[in-house]
Amino acid sequence: MSPEIITFKALRILGSSQYDLDDIRSYLDFLERNPELAETILRMVTTYPVSRVNDAYADIRAGKNIKTILVGG
Repeated sequence: MSPEIITFKALRILGSSQYDLDDIRSYLDFLERNPELAETILRMVTTYPVSRVNDAYADIRAGKNIKTILVGG
């Protein structure tokens, strides 16, 4: 996404960061040691294009998703 879209439209982006790089390394190491879990983890993730952000929020509020990710495109 071009940064000027955010500023020209005065968009507000919400997000959270709960992990540092050491945490991420630990998670990746865990997945490397337990590859059989990757498919289970992927089934917990629901992705939406940014253009469907309202659908994503509606599904979050309805409790339909465990982990929701918006992807650019």
